[in-house]
Amino acid sequence: MTGILDVIERLVGNLLANLHLGAAFASFFIVDTLAQRRLKLLGCEPAAVSALTFWLGAGALVGARLIYLFPRGTYLLNHPVDVLFINAGLSWYGALAGTGVALCVYGRRHTIPTLYIADAYALFLPLGIALYRLTCFVHNACWGVAADSFLGIRFSGLSIARYPSELYEGLLILGLFAALLQASRRNLGVGILSPAFFVGYAVIWGLTDLARIQVGFWSTADPWLAVAMGLAGTAILLTMKRRAGPVSSDARPASRHSTRRRQDR
Repeated sequence: MTGILDVIERLVGNLLANLHLGAAFASFFIVDTLAQRRLKLLGCEPAAVSALTFWLGAGALVGARLIYLFPRGTYLLNHPVDVLFINAGLSWYGALAGTGVALCVYGRRHTIPTLYIADAYALFLPLGIALYRLTCFVHNACWGVAADSFLGIRFSGLSIARYPSELYEGLLILGLFAALLQASRRNLGVGILSPAFFVGYAVIWGLTDLARIQVGFWSTADPWLAVAMGLAGTAILLTMKRRAGPVSSDARPASRHSTRRRQDR
């Protein structure tokens, strides 16, 4: 019993010491709520849509934690309970990968076409990212490299000014949301918004990394991952543009259940 209480105490202390992580969970639920509302407006069955919260949330959290801990496999085998202590030990790319896997599995098991889910969440994901980045900035938890210009900010507890990289990313990602929102109102077809998000975010991520990474820009993994994300998004975008006809992205998805009902008639 003492061991269980100790684990709970460590979990609570972990979360209280990292309040900015609360912004990450709040961002997820905001994006999830808006995306589910859009899917319902497109004609998706409410019961199937409501289950997305658990599937995508679990996929994002598991993927983010596992990818972060992957290089620390030996330590994890010796301390398996530490999987629960997120403590900012989450990988953004792992969250995307985990969400993608959960989305594909969910799409095969339920009635919503995968591309509709991806487009709906990609449209509002910039809002969640912006909220998290701006919260990090206000929480004084994240900053960039030392600044030698008027663009720097002297954060509490630091002796020199630094570039507010989180502020830059938050503002730029809001611009990406505006662009995706405008694109969603055009007759672009299904499967366009999600790769467009990957391309736009890869560019923003790479630009803000210039103000975030201390030394050896290309010696870190993030710039290379951003390039890979951008190239993958571009390839998918071009492929979908070739396949897509003049079909509105607001068209109602044909679910498996509705198809069966038409066949029964």
